[in-house]
Order: sequence, then structure tokens, then C-alpha cells
Amino acid sequence: MTNRNPVLFAALDGLHAGLSVIPIRAIGEPWYECVSGKWIRRTDRKTGQPATYGPKIPCGHWEPFQMRQATPDHLEKYLADCEWGQRRGIAVVSGFNRVDALDFDDAPTWERFQIEAAADSKVSDILKRIAAGYFEVSPRGAPHFLYRCDDLSDGGPLARRPVIVCDGEVKKLKVLIETRGPGQIVVVAPTPGSCHPTGHPYVLKRGGFSTIATITPDERRRLFALARSFDEVPPDPKPESRQEHRPPFAGRPVDGEKPGAHFNRVCTIDIWRDMLATWRWEYIGAVSGREHCWVHAMATSSLSAHLTPAGSLLVLSTSTPLTAWTKEDPRTHTPFFVFAAVSHRGDLHAAARELSRVGYGSSSRRPVLVGGCT
Repeated sequence: MTNRNPVLFAALDGLHAGLSVIPIRAIGEPWYECVSGKWIRRTDRKTGQPATYGPKIPCGHWEPFQMRQATPDHLEKYLADCEWGQRRGIAVVSGFNRVDALDFDDAPTWERFQIEAAADSKVSDILKRIAAGYFEVSPRGAPHFLYRCDDLSDGGPLARRPVIVCDGEVKKLKVLIETRGPGQIVVVAPTPGSCHPTGHPYVLKRGGFSTIATITPDERRRLFALARSFDEVPPDPKPESRQEHRPPFAGRPVDGEKPGAHFNRVCTIDIWRDMLATWRWEYIGAVSGREHCWVHAMATSSLSAHLTPAGSLLVLSTSTPLTAWTKEDPRTHTPFFVFAAVSHRGDLHAAARELSRVGYGSSSRRPVLVGGCT
């Protein structure tokens, strides 16, 4: 082999160490697709221009390598290519041969994590062993660690921040710390800057593929517990519980129902949007599985609040008139409470009288208002 591409040499080292390594595209590579047996340049649906690849896109069909290793010929095909080979990178498939990655996406969070880890001798020892085995720095200046463990369940984001980032047309919360689940990929050194939006490379600082440390499931749980303590948002609602807890939207009150309880039960998203708009809350739709979200004009983050599956408002921003959710005080706000705060400066009795006047509650004979609030 005459090609001196360091990425190809690293990929072959990964194979020898028992990893599943795949090549990834350089940003800006032309995107071709097979149509009726012919390869033609794909067109970007948004711009109408010839399409190119973005970051972290595997070369060719990589799904088979979730279960088996690529061959050296497969790696050389893409990494020894005379035109794009020097600009492509590599990724390791998580889960294969019990390998996973602990990925810090935010450098300041990593600095804080080190301080907290140093205060716990057991966590500090685990982290030191992992770092000695494989420790690299990503283009954004935060570390990646590779490790082996017999239990790779319960992966995914470990800590996030209520700041929205866009992945295509999907809005997500900013991830601070995460781990890759089985079948996912993690880009590794010495992938060049041509594969990352910053233009910076992935740099190996310590260890290598042949020295990846093994930790026990208990050690992994202890490490993850510390990582989750940096989470700044409440847990995602379970998809199966949403429909079960969603309040019915029947318009008429039930016997003995008070105006506030009636309003809580029938409050629609249109009513929510009208109420919060008076306080300069902008409705932004779905974010990270949360169906209805808002951002406040005075907030410092890009996600201020969202509706829970039970139909109450969970506030994340401390720059708004409503009390924010915290781990110590995990409160949410009902539609009636927010209506009282918006329209009656928090006077619940005045708010109840107003709702009764316009038709809420079983004692009122006036028509029920279901499309908005006054």
C-alpha cells in the first residue's frame, strides 16, 4: 500500500483492535444517487442546486457494519481515493465489540465536570482509566472518550440545555453530554477539518484503539449519574403516556365543576397561544419531542417553556413572570393559574369570577367559550 493517508492507517489500526470502522464523507462532496441504474447528481430540494454532503455522513451503505467489520478493501476504496480520500474521515460504530463513546459537546461543561469528578474518588478513578485508554478532543474543543462495557443500555443525551439547535428541519435541545447507543456512530481522530463545519480536526490526546479501557456496568452508571446532574431541562415525556394523560377537550362542564377546573380541562392550544402572546411569548412549535413550545422575548435561551402531556405549562426560563422549573422545585402551571396571572395579576378569585361570567363552570348558563379567552 503506497497511500500515506493517516486516516486510512488509523482505520486499519481500528480493524486490528476489533472495532467496526467506517469512512465518512468530506463536507461539500458531490452527492450522487442511482436512478434507473444510472448515477446522476442529486438536486437539493430547497435550493434547486446540485446537492453536496454535509457533516458526519458515512460513505456508501454502512448498516451492515453494525454487525460486522468492514474489509480493508472497503476502507481503501474510500480513503485511498485520489480526489476525496485525503479529505475524508472515519467513525467508529458504537455497540460493536462492546465499544461506546462518552461525548462532551460543550467545553465549559467539561471543565465543570472535571471539578465535580475530582471531588468523588470513585468517579475520578473511572474517568482516569477511560482517559488513559482513549481520549481525543473534538473540533469544538471538548473531549470524546471511548470505553468498553458489557451493558450499553440507557444511552443517548445525558445532559442538555434549553437552547434550540436545528438539525435539518428538526428542532432539538442543545446537547452538553451524551453517549452513543448501539448502532450509532462517533467520528474519531485523525478525521480532518474538511469533515467538520468548524474546519478543525479531531485530535487524539492519549491512548488509542488498542488501549481502550473496560469498565463495569456499575462504574458506567456512576459516571452517567454525575453526567446527568448537569442536565438543565426536565426529562422528555414518554411517548406512550402522552395520549393517556392528555386532557379531554369537551366544551360543557360536568356537574359541580368549578370555573377554573372547567377551564383547565377544555383549554386548547389556541387559548394557550392567545394568553401567552399578551406576555410576548412567541410560539415555536415542536422541539425535541415536546409538541408545543414557546420562547419569551426577554429570555436569554431559545426555549422558555413547553406544555406537558398533562396540559400544564413547564417554564424553563427565569427571565419571565412565571416561576421556572427546577429539580428542587419541579412545578408546572395550569391554564387557570396562567390565565389569572396574565389577566388578573395572579388574583385567582377575580379570574374565577371572570371565567364564570363568560360561561365556565357548571353553575353558569351562559355559552361556553372554547376558542379563546377574554
